[in-house]
Amino acid sequence: MTIDLTKITTPFGLLDAKTQEALKAHGGPYDVWGINGWIQTEWPSFAGLSVYRVRPAPPKPRECWSYGAHIRDTEAEAIAFRQAVADANPGNGYELSPITKWIEVLP
Repeated sequence: MTIDLTKITTPFGLLDAKTQEALKAHGGPYDVWGINGWIQTEWPSFAGLSVYRVRPAPPKPRECWSYGAHIRDTEAEAIAFRQAVADANPGNGYELSPITKWIEVLP
């Protein structure tokens, strides 16, 4: 059985030997559960009563594409929308209007 090392909620001493070894071998970064929730630890002692996990990767920033004020999930959708606007309004230059890419900035 493969366990997700980022989702451990069991004290280290109660984990099976295989999971304990996998956690140690991972190399981190690690979190330890404390009274204020998960905190990063640089030097885990792997004490039996403490709960350790591999620190989860940060979420991927969301991306979207915009044609004017019209937001689309993919660049292809934004291009198709721009073309539909241009087709409905021939000669207005809408097909030349830029499509911009937006990326969420995470703290």
